[in-house]
Amino acid sequence: MFNKKKYTAYIVYDLETGGMKSEKNPILELAFVVLLRDKKGKLYIDESLSFDSLVIPYNNDLKIEEQALKVNNIKMKDIKKYGNDVENVKEVLLEMLEIVNHKNEERYRPVLVGHNIQKFDNDFLQKFLKDIGAPDMYSIFSKSSLDTLELTRFLFEGENVIKSFSLNSLCEFFKIERKQKHRAKDDAIATAKLFMLIGNMFNIEKT
Repeated sequence: MFNKKKYTAYIVYDLETGGMKSEKNPILELAFVVLLRDKKGKLYIDESLSFDSLVIPYNNDLKIEEQALKVNNIKMKDIKKYGNDVENVKEVLLEMLEIVNHKNEERYRPVLVGHNIQKFDNDFLQKFLKDIGAPDMYSIFSKSSLDTLELTRFLFEGENVIKSFSLNSLCEFFKIERKQKHRAKDDAIATAKLFMLIGNMFNIEKT
């Protein structure tokens, strides 16, 4: 039964990275989009809590690959000019978590949501939090995460209506508008909209 005073927040996130391996490449950009429930239990994006930022290099052992910069169209000069250092990123992240679950109750820890996060982003986020001296990922977020790639595969694989389960293809199928592909903020917002759409199909429990 939905409790109006307590609920689980969903934090939809996306990363742009300096390569494909979390142990070798850093995070260049990250975005968190917070989904809360209104009084009727309907999910909505709380823009006041959502956050996105380029990240100033934070670990000299991690290397940025040129090919990665070409894919996400991120320039090092922009990172240096507009990026936040990790202390600022950590402060904002922990403040956001304090707001959505100020007692850090395990039952109400926010659930991470993303596209292909179980095979990619979660590894990078876990390594990032360790590098910046933040709490372990599973001590501040729910131990279970939701992957929109896996959810849409479960719903539609074998139906022959979706040719690809990439975020780009799914946004086209569900007519989700996008402004800047392969950038963390736009991908996180698109994933949040996708999650809200398929969430209705899954009848996600209103905790």
